[in-house]
Amino acid sequence: RHLAAENPDGVRRAAAAFGVPDASEGAAAIIELVESLGLPTRLRDVGARPADFAAVATATLEAGRATGYVPVGGADALVSLLQEMW
Repeated sequence: RHLAAENPDGVRRAAAAFGVPDASEGAAAIIELVESLGLPTRLRDVGARPADFAAVATATLEAGRATGYVPVGGADALVSLLQEMW
């Protein structure tokens, strides 16, 4: 869902691979696939702790690992994304 705003063409291609017409349905199809495989879909499902999100965001940005995926706003934007994923 996050990447739909950041990379709409890529998300449309992924949605098409699932045979659905738009990004929101594509995201739902991906979640459905992940769930059908018995894999976690939320950060809370893998033991992530919200108290660690600021440190994770800072370390991720410092390591250059968030390029292209974080909206303007730096660490605060990444913390918000992590909170959505939690």
